[in-house]
Amino acid sequence: MAPARGPLPSAPNDGPAPDERPASSHPSRQETSTMFSDPDRNLDEVATINYYQPREPDAPELSDDWLTQRFVCEHCDDLRYCEERGTWLRWNGHKWQCEKTLLAFDRARLSNRAAASELADEDDVTDRDLRGLASAKTRAAVVSLAKADRAVAVAANDLDKDRMFLACPGLAIDLEAHRQRANKPEDFNTRAAGFAPAEGKPSKWLAFLGEVMDGDAEMVAYLQRVAGYCLTGNTSEHVLFFCYGTGRNGKSVMIEVLADVLGDYAETANMQAFTGDSSNRHLTEIAKLDGARLVTAVETEAGRPWAESRIKTLTGGDKVSARFMRKDEFVFSPQFKLMVAGNHKPTLACPDEAMRRRIQMIPFEVTIPPDRVDRQLKEKLLAEGPQILAWALEGLKDWQRIGLAPTERVLAASSEYMAEEDCVAAWLEECVDRSSGTEGTADLIAHYTDWAKRNGMPTLDHKLFASRLRAHGFTPHRTNRARGFKGLTLIHDIPAGLECSGPDQF
Repeated sequence: MAPARGPLPSAPNDGPAPDERPASSHPSRQETSTMFSDPDRNLDEVATINYYQPREPDAPELSDDWLTQRFVCEHCDDLRYCEERGTWLRWNGHKWQCEKTLLAFDRARLSNRAAASELADEDDVTDRDLRGLASAKTRAAVVSLAKADRAVAVAANDLDKDRMFLACPGLAIDLEAHRQRANKPEDFNTRAAGFAPAEGKPSKWLAFLGEVMDGDAEMVAYLQRVAGYCLTGNTSEHVLFFCYGTGRNGKSVMIEVLADVLGDYAETANMQAFTGDSSNRHLTEIAKLDGARLVTAVETEAGRPWAESRIKTLTGGDKVSARFMRKDEFVFSPQFKLMVAGNHKPTLACPDEAMRRRIQMIPFEVTIPPDRVDRQLKEKLLAEGPQILAWALEGLKDWQRIGLAPTERVLAASSEYMAEEDCVAAWLEECVDRSSGTEGTADLIAHYTDWAKRNGMPTLDHKLFASRLRAHGFTPHRTNRARGFKGLTLIHDIPAGLECSGPDQF
């Protein structure tokens, strides 16, 4: 027997503005089912549920539109489609999971089969009609039309919106109030932690941190605050964590365990997204980071420079542009904290105050002897995953109370790194005498450029070089003929062929 032919909602017209709608703007399964099946239901009431303007039904039985409305009725509670991400989402009980198995097509196939079975005994339905319901073309049409249905479509900006909310398997945590509750579909979370927190002390984890931090309890407490901060979508610290040290020191294991504890909230990125790669590849690399709270990367090549302007943008709370493959660009506000591990420190062309504030160096100075390396250490630590998450939640409370509060070791390592990367400071130390003299800017930049090339240091354009000299306390000086800086004299002669000729333009 064919399904009841009740009033069907028409295409959306002018409904209430989005900000005038209730928090849960999608109809329930019961509401939608009634909407489609009750021939006596007031059409205005139906329109109010799903923000449709009432009009006479215009979806004839057996049409693609009619089949789509059946499909939406059946799956309005467990399927959503996000056009900006180009993906279907399925509610799995604690999050909206990105669907990668063509589930929507399979569900449309089952829905169309059910429709064919119900209509098989109808006198006015032919075998050709029934074959059409089962065709791949009809199934694809249903899926395509359903993507735009207001009960199914969801905007990317509505996903993972609450930065102080942590979805976990079986429960959700309000990170502001430190209260637990059930996960709800209307939270629109597409990410969840790898574990739910559990009581108990993560003994192996604490012993591991104590060993790799050489027994420094202050460093372990700092790492706990870092872990707690990474649970949130808050980026107010505007920092990048760089875990530095030679091999066999535990930095990679620590980062991997934290990432697994955060589960979907953690992403791994190619280091080229954050270093001086001139291509646009970073746009697609960064797109997957929307909604992530911890992003890890590994630096493997010596001498690779940071993409400093990109680092400042990604860690500064600014909106960034990104795009998925074969999709238009979109804009999002990063929630993630960037944590990089490396044996080599990326270079800085301009170690200015903004970069000094951002980079926190976490030194790993203990080398584990080869005979004590445990190849199953990560798995053993993850057996304490629920307790590690509870440990991180305690770190969150400390962060909310005192901030990251980096230790003296972190501050000293960060200052040392910035001093190493200040190539202008090294050139000044070697080639310049601080005096009452004056040198032309063009002569200075020529001398620095030659020195930098001979010493494998980055060269700087005139504007950046002049700003670095000002940062080191030298005063710009200008005459009718040229511009220069006061308070310094070149110790060595300018290399042959590099002497300034003509007026100094800088």
